[in-house]
Amino acid sequence: MGTPIGGTGPTIGPSSNAPVRQSEFVASAKAPERVTRMLTGGHELSPHAFETALSLRGADGQYQLELDRTWEGQPGNVWGGFLLAVVLRAAGLTSTTTRPVSAASQFLRPAAIGEPLDINVVSLRRGRASELLAVSVGQAGKTVLEAQIRATDGGSGPVCEARQPPTLVDPLSRPLAGEAMRADGTDPPNILAIWDMRAPEFGDATAGDPEACFWARLGPAVTYDNPFLEAARYALSLDSHAPAVLHRLGAWGPGRREIPWGFSNLDSLIHFHQPSGTDWVYAEYRVLTGSDGLVSTQAQAWSSEGNLLATAMSQVAFFPLRPGGS
Repeated sequence: MGTPIGGTGPTIGPSSNAPVRQSEFVASAKAPERVTRMLTGGHELSPHAFETALSLRGADGQYQLELDRTWEGQPGNVWGGFLLAVVLRAAGLTSTTTRPVSAASQFLRPAAIGEPLDINVVSLRRGRASELLAVSVGQAGKTVLEAQIRATDGGSGPVCEARQPPTLVDPLSRPLAGEAMRADGTDPPNILAIWDMRAPEFGDATAGDPEACFWARLGPAVTYDNPFLEAARYALSLDSHAPAVLHRLGAWGPGRREIPWGFSNLDSLIHFHQPSGTDWVYAEYRVLTGSDGLVSTQAQAWSSEGNLLATAMSQVAFFPLRPGGS
């Protein structure tokens, strides 16, 4: 949900065009062993809450799902990144192709915790090597999210290397995000109880650094051989704009200033570059520009081996806070 175009909000200039400075990170010595959970039943490890929650009821493009407070983001509402995961899971159950390559989603209203979600998937077109699917998520007769998923069987073509990856530290050297939030006087969202997110680090946007970056994983060795589930896992880390946006406005962390707006994400466009990754995902967020009540952000997800997994773009809408800060 957001405000119409032309609303109030901060004015944010474009990020510097200076070369991106790499973080002073040291890569982990060894990547974790991959574990196939959904396809082989996960004999070594019990199913993670993530895949259990994505066990949709139904068939033939008509699915239902009800989520408890485990997946709560803002009080009473489902974490936006998990809604994106639901969309990708539903598309994967319906598609006849191998893997998703993009997901374009529009958020219409929050999804309430504890109320059933109705998910409808329609194949708009199936070509020789790709398919376009429309996914609609509704609740109590109202549309929550509309998405289009492009999926493909792959093909031949040129190889274009990604930019030089950031240098990465051991994620375990960073404090837990939930602990950092409590120390700062903020209650962490429930999802952090089962999603191992590490406290974000912040950079200098005028020097080309990302505003915010953080590590996250579902658990040790939790990756998926199913590319749609793997993409759903990346989506969790690509809808966490608040630290970057608030840091850019000076409204995050100790010494933060109060701002007269709230904000919410209007949309998400994700390009998936790799069908598989590592359990740890490193997410970098940049605030590109902002005015007239809107701020544009970019996020990139990297594996702990330095492979670019996915790139996302979003528009964040600001709205005036009511008296009392709500």
